[in-house]
Amino acid sequence: MTILARRVASARASLPAWRRTRVGASIALLAVGVAMLLANAAATLISTPAATQAQAVGPATVRLIEIDRAIDSVTERFLLRELDDAQASGIGLIVIRLNTPGGSLDSTRKIVSAMLASSTPIATWVAPVGAQAASAGTFVAAAGHIFAMATGTNTGAAAVVSLTGDELSDTLQAKANEDAAALMRSIARERGRNVSALEATVFDAKAYTADEALDKEIADLVASDINGLLSELDGVSVDINGTAVQLNTSFAAIEHAQLGALERILTIISNPSLAFLFISLGGIGLIVELWNFGTWIPGILGIVFLILGFTGIGQLSFEWAGIALIGVALVMFILEITLAPGLGIFGIGGVIALIAGGLFLFPVWDTPDLPGAPGIVNRWMLGGIGAVMLAAVLLIIREIRMDREAVPYTPAGSTDRLIGQIAEAVTPLTPTGSVRIAGEVWSAESISGNVDQGTAVRIHSVDGVSLIVRHAEGPGDGSS
Repeated sequence: MTILARRVASARASLPAWRRTRVGASIALLAVGVAMLLANAAATLISTPAATQAQAVGPATVRLIEIDRAIDSVTERFLLRELDDAQASGIGLIVIRLNTPGGSLDSTRKIVSAMLASSTPIATWVAPVGAQAASAGTFVAAAGHIFAMATGTNTGAAAVVSLTGDELSDTLQAKANEDAAALMRSIARERGRNVSALEATVFDAKAYTADEALDKEIADLVASDINGLLSELDGVSVDINGTAVQLNTSFAAIEHAQLGALERILTIISNPSLAFLFISLGGIGLIVELWNFGTWIPGILGIVFLILGFTGIGQLSFEWAGIALIGVALVMFILEITLAPGLGIFGIGGVIALIAGGLFLFPVWDTPDLPGAPGIVNRWMLGGIGAVMLAAVLLIIREIRMDREAVPYTPAGSTDRLIGQIAEAVTPLTPTGSVRIAGEVWSAESISGNVDQGTAVRIHSVDGVSLIVRHAEGPGDGSS
């Protein structure tokens, strides 16, 4: 049984009877408030060291912060914001409910640093049943003043791996493990937890069930629901910067804190593969808009996709080389449409630069991090996007070249421009039939005898909506 667990048992046994009943709750709340006021006044008058007197906190308002995803920059900002707000608002207890597979080591360090410096008691709670606080979640869970777990949950497996999930070189693996283990030791000593058992989660990727964590003195208690957790914490004293603070959670009001709508959007678009897909779709939208300028919809969608893609990348640890290559790709696509339409060099070069940008967008070679970190662009997606972009560019190049070689369109009313031009008989002219010119089919009549299908004829004159034609070559052909 841990020191904190023994405190729980002794504190609960010494509580007055009126705090165990729910009858007359409003009277009890008022009495506790008056008692706190008198206790604070007495503490001011009596020069007893602060560390030897427990300050009661409560009846507390509990801020329940729910983390149900990987720990990344979005989670970091959300959690740090809630911690700051809870301390500024005078919240009596912060409960962080964890269900995470892990995440970024950098974000984990910042979260742990804020938790260790918190002036408000923090209880970390791995829940609900079946949840985990793995990898980075182990550091966060251990950093709470109180570490609770629901039955059927687990924690640990905090070994450092590369962003791709592969093993690191021996030297880099040893350095990364020592660095992460040092952070774990600092947390364990600060919170009075089993140092060797927590170190094993880094060096040996050891994981523990709730009961095992309790036996190993990693976790402080097991609670399967929030009411049970608050009941167990009622009367427990925790050390806040050298001051023993007693929790009073009997009649605590619970405030729920969850990711906002904007943060939920950021959690979606901050996926590396999805962010790169948005950038690729944005590039296609701009190409189509420039190719057929004035349609607006492809251009607007392209800009929106580009904004979403670059916003998502901005939430991650990216490499500027990858951003530069993506920028070069977009410029080359624009040059293909505007400066040298149909040439093909800029378009194909843009596809190559885009794929290279996807490869170098995130660090991949021997980059240590914890399991559950965002990772890199999926290689299969990268290949698929490259193939689609190449096909789109080749199609556009083909269309541009076909448009360049096409016979200019001649409106029906411009009969003076039709005279003397070459048409093709699409049906036999005996002597009437049909001919095609500038992509349009006209009724025609031959004045130089029958004409076979597919034979070139020259327009002699226009009679209403019918063309008068003759053989393009041969006896009688003239320019009149």
